[in-house]
Amino acid sequence: MSERSALIHIERLEGRDYPPASVDLDGTTNTLEGIYNDAGISVEINRGDTDIPDLKGPNSGYTQAELESLMIQYRKQPDQGEKMFAWLVVVTKFEGQDDILGIMFDAEERQGTAVFQGNDMIKTDPRAYMRTSAHELGHQFNLHHEDGTTYDENGITKYTIMNQTWRIQPWPAAIGYKFGEHESTHLSSHSIKNVQPGGGRFYDCDNEHATWHPGINVT
Repeated sequence: MSERSALIHIERLEGRDYPPASVDLDGTTNTLEGIYNDAGISVEINRGDTDIPDLKGPNSGYTQAELESLMIQYRKQPDQGEKMFAWLVVVTKFEGQDDILGIMFDAEERQGTAVFQGNDMIKTDPRAYMRTSAHELGHQFNLHHEDGTTYDENGITKYTIMNQTWRIQPWPAAIGYKFGEHESTHLSSHSIKNVQPGGGRFYDCDNEHATWHPGINVT
């Protein structure tokens, strides 16, 4: 059992679907819970009981400001004890950029991420939907694209979670449903304020993290 734990609350606009509870790949069933537990955080997934009204219409995109407004209105943090709290909202697309699969839109405090189910890759392939959800939540826990690594499995190069989903080639053979060594080290052992959503700015972290790639602000 992981020492750290988190409650991940997922909301969706009406007409959108929640990320799949599980996907099968290479004979293995993968879940968000399993991906994070293997990396050192025991997670509980809570899916919202009521859909968020889509006041812009079923094919409309949402701006950064509108996503932040959704977060302010619908992100209700319960009393979860010692558990960290992460929030993800499923909307149709990002305003003016149909090719974006998901984003963390709150870089100041890392409290909100979005996945765009109107994107063709997300809409048609549950393997991409699962992986993108894990990836965007990874940003909320202060992981970065530069933390993504690769590993070999039966002669195939696999890409860890913090590699961007759309960059994975060949698809789906190169999908990796796991965090790499650096990613897992960050989640399981870096200072809790630098890991927990709401703990501080994106890219602020420990000395160890700063040695992995440029841009880290040591706090």
